Amino acid sequence: MQWIVGLNSLRLFAMLLIVIYHFFGSFLPGGFIAVEIFFAISGFLIVSGLAKEYLGTGKISYRAFIKNRFARLFPPLLLLVSIVLALSLLVDSDVLAGLGPRTLAALTFSTNIFELASNGGYENFISPNLFRHTWFLALEMQIYLIMPLILKLIVNLRTKRRDGMKLAAVIFATLGALSVVLMAIYGGLFNAVDRAYFALDTHVAAFCFGASLGIVNRLHPIKKLRKKALPIAEIITIFVTFAILARNINYTSPLTFYLVLPLAAILSAILIYYVLQIQGNKRHGRTVRLAEYLGGKTYGIYLFHYPLFLLAGYILPVDAPVWLCPSVALLGSIVFTWLCDFLIRDVKKIAILYRKHCLEQKQKMAIGIYAVLAIVVVLGGVIRVSTVPAESNIAKQLAGQKTEAEQSKIQTFNLGNFVSDATTIVGTALTVAETAAPAYTPVIPPQSTATVTADTKVLLIGDSVMLGAKNNLEAKIPHSYVDAMESRGIEKATSIISDIRSRGLLPEIIVIALATNYRNITPVMLDNIMSAAGPNHKFILVTAYAGPTQPRETQNATMKNYADAHSNVWLVDWYSIAIRDSSLLYNDRIHLDFAGRETYANLIANKIKEIQ
Repeated sequence: MQWIVGLNSLRLFAMLLIVIYHFFGSFLPGGFIAVEIFFAISGFLIVSGLAKEYLGTGKISYRAFIKNRFARLFPPLLLLVSIVLALSLLVDSDVLAGLGPRTLAALTFSTNIFELASNGGYENFISPNLFRHTWFLALEMQIYLIMPLILKLIVNLRTKRRDGMKLAAVIFATLGALSVVLMAIYGGLFNAVDRAYFALDTHVAAFCFGASLGIVNRLHPIKKLRKKALPIAEIITIFVTFAILARNINYTSPLTFYLVLPLAAILSAILIYYVLQIQGNKRHGRTVRLAEYLGGKTYGIYLFHYPLFLLAGYILPVDAPVWLCPSVALLGSIVFTWLCDFLIRDVKKIAILYRKHCLEQKQKMAIGIYAVLAIVVVLGGVIRVSTVPAESNIAKQLAGQKTEAEQSKIQTFNLGNFVSDATTIVGTALTVAETAAPAYTPVIPPQSTATVTADTKVLLIGDSVMLGAKNNLEAKIPHSYVDAMESRGIEKATSIISDIRSRGLLPEIIVIALATNYRNITPVMLDNIMSAAGPNHKFILVTAYAGPTQPRETQNATMKNYADAHSNVWLVDWYSIAIRDSSLLYNDRIHLDFAGRETYANLIANKIKEIQ
């Protein structure tokens, strides 16, 4: 495939946004939109190559295409899984509950399907998934499986090859537009954000737009510009637009699915169009050459940075500097990416080196060392998968805290309504695999039966951290009601308060503890919460601690400043306590242990007594 100067630079830009999003989610809560650039580049290159093959030979070799794609994606993925599973032996097995089926999903390119089938989520931190980021590879492989077949079907509708390709360009653009509509319906209208983000039909727009551009460029090559006319200003403007969007949007906002992700898909295709115009200029300079080289390593960096970041957060000391965890993860990603290139892409060079410079005895010794290392890594992975429980201790305890009313609020998605029977079978198989894993039975506190009534004087709205302390809070705070749920963000508080107020049951004191998950808390969000409650209410905002890998300083600072500026708002600083005393936390360094629940409940109860 012809090398196009600039595409690797686009990959590097996208990779930077994604890495910052994973390492510093509070600073860049919308960095995930950069995957649209990867999808668009993939669609452009892949379909452009198939168009060239068809225009030249009149045929599209489906078997050869799938074989090449699998050879490109799977070996680095297999190396990633082996290394990460071996390293995970250093982490408490209960923290990585459910690792077996998640590993199987990653290796079979079905992570997105598994997450939907198991009610997982893109921003679900109750149980860390080392391979959640492989949803992107899964979606790409699923596109690769069906896209050539669609292309072959389209071109067969026309007798002339160029006419068939023209029709394919129109149909791919139409499919992209249809995907935009479906994403808006699911993610915006129905607020089924994970369904909109993970599913093939709703998240294929960028690929389709890139594919359509690839075909057009084959039929009518885009004019290459001279140096003075290069669209540098336009490219920088789009980069800045991506950065602004990534800084100001969040995953659960309907606007993200109505507008931002479709806009990112379109802008990604426009970036590729501008890059094609640069090809006539041969003076790319050292900066561009460096960006192109680094951009060529983005696949390895993408694979390794996220699981290494999660593992480092559990391996490093609790009081380690904030910068240490992402630094270790990034350095490890670079090392393992180099190792991946060395072992997979340079096998022929290694063989030649052995034949020219090594004696037969040294060859056998080297091969033996590689074999031993491979066995150790694979054995470590097998041991790790076989020793983790199906569900973590904290997950079971939180489940025991939910009342029937809260259970009915949980929005589930019936995957069988939207995917084929084959997908359902995969999801069922993964579920069976998960239930087959070793079980762990925790001590579950008695289930609370409290509910909001006319006598309720304190309403506490929280996420999984507060859910763990639900019984402790309702026992220590008279006439209180705790409405807490896993993976809940602060944007849900407004609707909860409005619903209770409409029934005339909204108490005077309202506690908000919704800063744990990746949500961009702003003064406007807090204003909306106050407006939904109406006048004459007292609010308590609780700061969050989500471990060393998920800084919450931005959210906490926003809440502190808001409390300082409003006479009816107080702050409970859980963050300052949790960061100093890890004995209060479960081994995931986020949720509350038994001592932590007591401390957490006392902290809030004392603040309520102070303001009553």
